[in-house]
Amino acid sequence: MDSHNQTEEMEFVLLAFSIFQRHHIHFFLVFLAAYLVTLLGNFMIITLVLLDSRLHTPMYFFLSQLSCLDICLSSVVVPKILVNLLHQQYTISYEQCLAQAFFLIGFGGCEPALLAIMAYDRYAAICQPLHYAHLMRSKFCVQLSVAVWFWGFLDSAIYAALASKLDFCGNYQILHIWCDIPPLLKIACSDTQVNKLANHITSFLVGLGPFLFIILSYFCILASIVRIPSNTGRRKAFSTCASHVAVVTLYIGNGFLNYNQPSSGYSLESDTLISIMFCIVTPMLNPLIYSLRNKEVKEARRKVSIFFLMDSHNQTEEMEFVLLAFSIFQSHHIHFFLVFLAAYLVTLLGNFITLVLLDSRLHSPMYFFPSQLSCLDICLSSVVVPKILVNLIRQQYTISYNQCLAQTFFLIGFAGCEPALLAVMAYDRYAAICQPLHYAHLMRGKLCIQLSVAIWFWGFLDSAIYAALASRLEFCGNHQILHIWCDIPPLLKIACWLWGS
Repeated sequence: MDSHNQTEEMEFVLLAFSIFQRHHIHFFLVFLAAYLVTLLGNFMIITLVLLDSRLHTPMYFFLSQLSCLDICLSSVVVPKILVNLLHQQYTISYEQCLAQAFFLIGFGGCEPALLAIMAYDRYAAICQPLHYAHLMRSKFCVQLSVAVWFWGFLDSAIYAALASKLDFCGNYQILHIWCDIPPLLKIACSDTQVNKLANHITSFLVGLGPFLFIILSYFCILASIVRIPSNTGRRKAFSTCASHVAVVTLYIGNGFLNYNQPSSGYSLESDTLISIMFCIVTPMLNPLIYSLRNKEVKEARRKVSIFFLMDSHNQTEEMEFVLLAFSIFQSHHIHFFLVFLAAYLVTLLGNFITLVLLDSRLHSPMYFFPSQLSCLDICLSSVVVPKILVNLIRQQYTISYNQCLAQTFFLIGFAGCEPALLAVMAYDRYAAICQPLHYAHLMRGKLCIQLSVAIWFWGFLDSAIYAALASRLEFCGNHQILHIWCDIPPLLKIACWLWGS
């Protein structure tokens, strides 16, 4: 049974989960799929911007910031929703509620300001093309980015500080699917006039202000586009804005419906749907809009796909290793592909469930460290199995030099963390059994976190040393590795020159 100490006495019941109660597993899978698509799509945008030098411009710098915000915004609410659905316990503690509201408003408040800056970037590119390089110089873009994050979390800090003063007089039932300021104000029994006044002021500054700036920017942009003599020029100018207009419409529209409800309010079902559209669906759709509508993003995606999947031989891929161990699987590559795929999915599912199922009764060092072990197991298998699957399905059993070094680095890093983690877990059992009276002090929360950080640092320090030494090896034309993936011992066997020898 959960022992309720003082910090756990106040818990809110999230009534909106009653909508999903009968089919909680189905909704769990829907939310999980939406979250994975959000992560995949936004990480794709960030990766493309980092890898393709043609996207190293202010427009795509701010787009990568938007993708980062979308990942953060959905990560504030979706993991907790997944835990609640899986446990069928639709509650949230007071501290978690305030933290969720703080980060939700913080990330949500950053987006309108960022969208306004992106509109200004389009204005400068179309209306002031000769001065664009000066107006959107790199230093200024970084300053704008910092200002966006500061502005969003300044607003959030004000909201959270005011919300922490509210009293609830025993009414802990929130008509929502997560914690947000408007639902908290509805159930508060203390005076909320200051909160409501702050809500109106910040809604104007954080929401309406950027929206009016965007409207003004696009009014100037349209005026400039109309003056372009050729149809081709007009279409090209407008195409650079189309994705941004779609994202602004989606975000501002959902945000307006979510935070400007009629006095009578929405029904529980409508309110939940609007909130899901705002915090879950919008971050999922943003990368799809940019990847479908934007020619440069599509071209960058095509180039990166070719780089990783089509073996186009540029200078970074001149040296390739042949993984000879795949000869074992060659005659039945499809069957082995399915075996490896099944094993990988079981690994992901099993370790993910271990992470998700850690309820409040398991918030102890004994279960904290197994959750770290599950995380390491997911990472370790993800270093090698996806590449094995690609090689088997394409029947091309090679790996580039850069991919080989990267695989070796992460393989040694994650594998190096596990022995240290297992040693810490053994010490935890020693403390619990041999020093039961001192266990709470020996394995206090702060020390557990410090041990966890030390484990990851130790593993990747070891990995960095290995990778640095491996990068100095020469192979003299022998690029055949007697293994199924890249690792240090097989590389040392075929090296013709060892650094320091």
